Amino acid sequence: MVLIFLHTFWGILFFHGCEHQRWQEIAAVVVMHLAVSGSTFYNPLYTGSLMPSYLLMATAATWAYLLSGGSAQNLWRFLLCLQSDANPQLES
Repeated sequence: MVLIFLHTFWGILFFHGCEHQRWQEIAAVVVMHLAVSGSTFYNPLYTGSLMPSYLLMATAATWAYLLSGGSAQNLWRFLLCLQSDANPQLES
């Protein structure tokens, strides 16, 4: 499951880097991909590679969320089920 999420987040990061010509983002995705793949080859039982993979997934998820326009305030409001201050009122 972690690899599915990682590939999703890597896709967001990679294409953002391509669209904005930020080659360091593309290089970071390739390096993260090689690190996760290498750790699974190094440890065939996957017990030692799960925790680093989850840490990289959390890092990639946070990075992709921020690149796509997310903010800590929006996340906090979502978690607390708060509504936005600028609610459009429906007039009948």
